[in-house]
Amino acid sequence: MEAKKIIDSGKMGKLLWLRGVYGKAGSIDYDKNWRNFQKYSGGGILIDQGIHMLDLIRYFSGEKFNKINSYITTAYWNIKVEDNAFQPKPDHEFFDTPEEMFTVQLQRWLTKTGFFKRVVVDKSQQADYLLEVAVTGLYGDKREGLPAKSILEMQFFLTDIDATSEEVVFQTGLHIDIDIAETTSSNTVNGWKTGLKKLMSTLEDDLSSYFSDETP
Repeated sequence: MEAKKIIDSGKMGKLLWLRGVYGKAGSIDYDKNWRNFQKYSGGGILIDQGIHMLDLIRYFSGEKFNKINSYITTAYWNIKVEDNAFQPKPDHEFFDTPEEMFTVQLQRWLTKTGFFKRVVVDKSQQADYLLEVAVTGLYGDKREGLPAKSILEMQFFLTDIDATSEEVVFQTGLHIDIDIAETTSSNTVNGWKTGLKKLMSTLEDDLSSYFSDETP
């Protein structure tokens, strides 16, 4: 494959990470498919399709996995297995998962907005709403002739737990890119922090509109 030849030649520099999107289109009744029941499939998208992506990562990088960390979430379908998975490349893993990186900031921000009387992260505590967040993009982007950027993409789903069927009452997907001097680890992380503040400001406006429309 031409891509493998380019990587092995080193003409574009050292391979730092690999990002791939792989999944299936699904259907209207996809949530009822046998693949989404762990007793039949053994797991969700990581086991089903993700294993093929891992094969490609091993092929392109030429590395063997000595340790694997995986961040998985059920971000869209109402199923009992994961529908999204993030697999960091060895030697470029997060010290914490994306969930752990952003949970504290989101909790503080949600508290400050005043939309909710209190904000808790322990699912065992009683709540009226459940906000689920999926980090769908988190990386540094450097292309020839273009400024280096920190990329942050997140999806938000607000569920009314008090509703009869736990209805998703609000959802949005947000993307932001922040220009940085170069894609070093510190610059990329600082770019994410700046991007998160801007992203949360946009989310606050969206939630404000939603709650204003819901107020009689």
